[in-house]
Amino acid sequence: MRLGDVIDGRYRLVEGPVPGGRGQVWLAYDEELRQQVALKHARAERGGADGDFARLRAEARALARFRGHPHVVTLYDAVRTGDGEDAECWLVMEYARGGSLAGRPRMAVAEAAGFGAQIAGALADLHAEGLVHCDVKPGNVVLADDATVKLTDLDAAHRCGGAETITPSRRVSYTPDYAAPEVIRGSPVPKSDVFSLAATVHEMIAGRPPREPAAVAAYGPASTGDGHDGNLNDEDGEGGEGGEGGEGGDSARDAVDERIRRLKFRRGAVDPDDAVGPLRDALARMLAARPEDRPDALEAQALLAEAAGAPGARRGPRVTDRDRGRGASRLLRRLHPVPQACRRHPRAAVAAGAALAVLAVLACTPLFSGGTERHREAGGPVGDPRTADPCALLKPSRLARFGDIELDRDYGNFDRCDVIVTSARSEVDVEVEFGSGPRPESAGPARTVGAVGVVPESPEGGGCDRRLLPSRDKRHDVTVSAQQDGHGRAPLCAMADVAADQAARALNTRRLPRRSPPLPHDSLARHDACTLLDGRALSAVPGVDAAHPDVGFAHWSCGWHSTTSDTEAKLRYDRGEPPSGEDARATRFGGRDAFVLGDGDGPDSCLVLVVHRSYRDEHGERAAEMLHVVVDGPQSRRALCSTATRLARSAAAQLPRA
Repeated sequence: MRLGDVIDGRYRLVEGPVPGGRGQVWLAYDEELRQQVALKHARAERGGADGDFARLRAEARALARFRGHPHVVTLYDAVRTGDGEDAECWLVMEYARGGSLAGRPRMAVAEAAGFGAQIAGALADLHAEGLVHCDVKPGNVVLADDATVKLTDLDAAHRCGGAETITPSRRVSYTPDYAAPEVIRGSPVPKSDVFSLAATVHEMIAGRPPREPAAVAAYGPASTGDGHDGNLNDEDGEGGEGGEGGEGGDSARDAVDERIRRLKFRRGAVDPDDAVGPLRDALARMLAARPEDRPDALEAQALLAEAAGAPGARRGPRVTDRDRGRGASRLLRRLHPVPQACRRHPRAAVAAGAALAVLAVLACTPLFSGGTERHREAGGPVGDPRTADPCALLKPSRLARFGDIELDRDYGNFDRCDVIVTSARSEVDVEVEFGSGPRPESAGPARTVGAVGVVPESPEGGGCDRRLLPSRDKRHDVTVSAQQDGHGRAPLCAMADVAADQAARALNTRRLPRRSPPLPHDSLARHDACTLLDGRALSAVPGVDAAHPDVGFAHWSCGWHSTTSDTEAKLRYDRGEPPSGEDARATRFGGRDAFVLGDGDGPDSCLVLVVHRSYRDEHGERAAEMLHVVVDGPQSRRALCSTATRLARSAAAQLPRA
């Protein structure tokens, strides 16, 4: 492979290769979605399951469950080329532009604790799935944006309660400066990761791991190709013996010193720096020599979040029932299908976890620090779509001249923000919504605001829309819509233009603000809607093209089309007041409340709502996050509702626990 080669007709190799654990890593440009990605490459080898190719696929299959996790890097695609011993597999992954946390200047205690709390949450989810990471360290934590970190490199992950790693025929891998004593002895447990996380946070603050200085000088930062130091696994390994006098005497003393240091590693000896200040007690607990004396990952997350001064858990939005029955978010972007040879299951696609070893290499190497202009576009003002705050696009006070204003931060899907403008004659909903669809094929925008084009659009059902096209971010766009409820004649386009100008100015900044506080951990926003239905479930739609979903912004909506009729199945997330039994037929799927609305999404459709998470918002009002399942097409209403109910039942079974 050479620079400029195009993999699978889509991924153009831009820089590389560099070693990536047990494969090669390239920086590539996705010609279809116009974004930079990381590719990990492995070839088939003689030896079958012992080859790099088999290990890469095994890791991918084992970690498919972590796809879409907010603090684990994401796998986008997998491609197999060639046959037999000439076969090659490429994993296409998220590229973390911020780099790893290794070698960075010292951080303030609160900042390091905040990053540590995010990683602790990811570790808690790994442990819940029966996995131990085994190699948590600054080089395996990457910065996705200014406030979000993600865990990488699960290549060494170990199955709890078993004696094998994710990849076959390998000993437990680790990096000595951060490894818990039981990991060095070859017996990792979930709380081993808590020890390593504490060592990582300590280094963020103090500039070194919490080992005794002599041990750090001898070993640190001790990281080989796969993070493993074989000497430390030899319980009774002997140091070399020197001869008499001169260099021989020095060698003998060095061997004794090395053996002493090795024993200290095994015993978990640490020397915390005074710089950790208010984290001293928390880190001391996390660095306890015995696993039973350490907190688990969830407890560690709480300790670190408290030190970071993080706000309390978000209780949820104030919502009303006016959102019920509104149309789905745009379902325009198409994802490349995952080849059968590289995937575990049509629903699961391939593991995000398989990407992790690659991102650790990409993030910390200067090889990928440059890039062409269109590569730099991939960052853009939106950044990580799951954390970007849509309400940062609006300044409600600019709409006050049209009437009384009310900002509604949590209404409908997670990709939008609304301002309700009320006057004596009308009520208008001014909405901004992130999108990820293809650019219009017109000659150009009607006007520009800085580097953002503004295109008028004609919405369905009236109203006034403006579409904003940032030139620095070809992947994302924003739609501004003004819709009137009730009678009267409101200046809808004047309102839309005011909101569009404000949103365009926000998109001209380097990066939009992140949601603060972030969405709760059990929110639907943290889960990929496209993974809720697999090929077997989608077979309820005759002729469905299950391999080519239409994917909405941040994977919060997904749609599938039939190849033999005009039938379409759609999933989307939604927030609002659940309907009552008077408005819909109530039922239950998998212990969750569900409602069937025969005409809830249009005259030729059937809508089924599944309640995921109910709560009381900050105003004490009832609210819920819901999954909307819609089937529309030329069939009878009864047939549409039968299909929608079957799909909703299957999707509900895949929802995470609330």
